[in-house]
Amino acid sequence: TERNEFIRRYAEGDEPADVPPSAAAIIKRCAPIAVVMNEFYGKLHLESRTTPYPVDDVQRVCATTGFEPTLPSQTRT
Repeated sequence: TERNEFIRRYAEGDEPADVPPSAAAIIKRCAPIAVVMNEFYGKLHLESRTTPYPVDDVQRVCATTGFEPTLPSQTRT
């Protein structure tokens, strides 16, 4: 979809345009993991409910980008 291609471009290094700098920083930081999760959800919903969780891809993206996911119990309110 258009939204997935938008995120994929930024995950591959394109600079977000026409968005405030603070939004661009969030997009750039989260785009690589969003691509992995979008692909997983697409396969889960469109191909098979037994699609395995992409743990290796998530770990690779986290190691490569420094993205550190947090659990709900780790977030501050």
